[in-house]
Amino acid sequence: METHADLHALFTAATQPDPSAAAAALMALQGRVGREVVAATLEHLDAARAPLRAVAAEVAGQLELDEADAAKVRSVIVNRMLIEKSAVVLAALTAAAQRFDDAGVLEPLLALAEHADPLVREGVVFGLMGREDEVCLATLIGLSADEAEPVRTWATCALGGHTEADDDAVRAALVARLTDASLGCRVEAIAGLARRHAPEAVEPLRVALVELGPDPVLLEAAASLGDPSLLPVLDGLRTHPELTPWITEALDEAWARCDPEAEV
Repeated sequence: METHADLHALFTAATQPDPSAAAAALMALQGRVGREVVAATLEHLDAARAPLRAVAAEVAGQLELDEADAAKVRSVIVNRMLIEKSAVVLAALTAAAQRFDDAGVLEPLLALAEHADPLVREGVVFGLMGREDEVCLATLIGLSADEAEPVRTWATCALGGHTEADDDAVRAALVARLTDASLGCRVEAIAGLARRHAPEAVEPLRVALVELGPDPVLLEAAASLGDPSLLPVLDGLRTHPELTPWITEALDEAWARCDPEAEV
């Protein structure tokens, strides 16, 4: 059984400047199970040093928790979201909040959607990932037009790929990102619209396939749309130098879905 000192050493190691060593320590903590690591996580969520609080929030988002421990962790995360000043810690807390779906978590989470630091707004997107109630969707729609590119891209990904919502507001938000300055954001918008079989995605998808080649996300979008007008550009990808067996399989699937004569 690991002692309190052992776990504290791992938490401390996860805050060190060496990214590889810090990531290894964080992964070790996230893989732990049992009351000892839960207790250590709760303790470090209230640590004096912000880096320790941030690590504890990242660990809290991944721990296996029974009902009693989940209630304890949820309570501390909610309280910390209300009082925390560090943007790095808030970003980790808001992302960890994704695993809790009650109103008590959503209220402080949604309140941070307009935080001055884009890192926190990005954390809010992660916290809202997969939520489909009206207020959460409206918040994600707003964040999909955020001034910060990472926030826009992740919010577009959350809207397009992590919800089944398909109303005029969601489609309009995705369409608005088809001309985004960020290529990643445009790809997420194309993928989200393709999942909804929206014709607005066809031409941007064709352009993106020419620009990016046989990107797996784009090939999946082509398969979802099944539009015959995509066949020429898909055919042109068959000699692409970056083809691998599994990408070739995805290309074949996209071709079959777009070919009106194919039996799929």
